[in-house]
Amino acid sequence: MGRSLIHAAAAAPHPEMLTALLARGLGVGPRTDLGVTPLMLACQAGAASQAQTLLDWGAVPEDQDYLGRSVRDYAVAGGDPATLALIDEALAPWTIVSGDGAPPP
Repeated sequence: MGRSLIHAAAAAPHPEMLTALLARGLGVGPRTDLGVTPLMLACQAGAASQAQTLLDWGAVPEDQDYLGRSVRDYAVAGGDPATLALIDEALAPWTIVSGDGAPPP
């Protein structure tokens, strides 16, 4: 499979198109023949807004394409500091805190 509409919208400069396609049921996870996801393309394009939207809709920041390149690799290649920071934050391990804000015992 080649690129889908969701792939094109992920890298396009119109984030509202991506949101409209997702709202109409197109998923965040289709892959090209090389295993490239829409999130990877958004990161490569330096499209932090689209990357955030895809993450909000359930895209997996730990994904790799079929050649072993990670979402983070695509963000590094894209050269946009905001997109890279977004992916680094999404990849950071979770921290559980108690209701009073203190770490659990």
